[in-house]
Amino acid sequence: MNDDHTPDLSLSADAAAARLDVALHELAGVGPAPDLATRVLAALASERPGRRALLPTQWLLAATALFGVGIVGAVAWLQRDAASSQATAPAPQDPQPTPTPAPAPKEEPKQDAKPAPVPAPRGLTWIADYSDNRVIAVDADGKVVEHYDEVYGAWDVEPIGDDRLLVSEFAVSRVREIDRKTKKTVWEFENLKNPYDADRLPNGNTLIADTFGSRVLEIDRDGKIVWSYANYIRPFDADRLANGNTLIADVRKDRVIEVNAAGEIVWEVKGQPNVHDADRLPNGNTLVTLRNKGQVVELDPLGKVVWKLEDLSSPSDADRLPNGNTLVAENTRVREFDGKQKVVWRKDVTWAVEVFRSER
Repeated sequence: MNDDHTPDLSLSADAAAARLDVALHELAGVGPAPDLATRVLAALASERPGRRALLPTQWLLAATALFGVGIVGAVAWLQRDAASSQATAPAPQDPQPTPTPAPAPKEEPKQDAKPAPVPAPRGLTWIADYSDNRVIAVDADGKVVEHYDEVYGAWDVEPIGDDRLLVSEFAVSRVREIDRKTKKTVWEFENLKNPYDADRLPNGNTLIADTFGSRVLEIDRDGKIVWSYANYIRPFDADRLANGNTLIADVRKDRVIEVNAAGEIVWEVKGQPNVHDADRLPNGNTLVTLRNKGQVVELDPLGKVVWKLEDLSSPSDADRLPNGNTLVAENTRVREFDGKQKVVWRKDVTWAVEVFRSER
């Protein structure tokens, strides 16, 4: 961990440029918050004493990012306005004939059947809201019960036990661990380039998808790299499997791969365009999130689609829950689907890129 907490400003400038590139490719979604670039630079300039002044090229990058954010926001607003103007009017109802009285004895009127209530989700639902630079936890009713602001480019969130939180900050190239009681950073790793995903492993190490660093890293508490895989990939997600192998969503080659400790590919499924997430399920299948296609698919070991969700709004993450439902992070919302693809729970946000359901 960096003791003086001084980030590399050139790396942060690269992060801002990469973040702008991502934003400009998200015209189908909701534009980032308009004050994002200003808040990021303000935090970088004032977070710690002794910080050197930003270079002119870095101010130019900030201005470019702010201008790009404005473009994205304007396009998203026009798209939203156009969509709202296309509402369909309800179809007219046919007139009902006047009933003729019958001589039979009068019966008691039947009561309309009430739909069965939808069971509320248990525990907390954690959401990384990229546009708002915020991580929130909501209860079964969608009420925000915890929030963490100024998480720059929040792209991943994972609770650790009952008192810690692991977050990935894409915009400032950092993974950090936060104390939930004090909201203070208790551990961080910054030698990264725009990470999308980080998981705390059972051995205490941290697995990181260093996305624009084109590598997957396992680091210990002292920040030492103890394992890596960097064979021309762009990992958007990485998970350590029960067998010790590592599952990687590689957007560079539109594939999902499983590599062993020696870095050998032992399983691969190709033809997964813009794959943002991949999870190995208990039944041996793999749940894959395809952002550009607006789909979440379940693939068997041979790569055959055995289940699919379609017509999603640019999904970035999907989890299969213990109850068999599927939780999906989309642009502007998080939704939970049952096995018949019916929505049983929903939470509207600005730009959800990661969702995690915890018991508490």
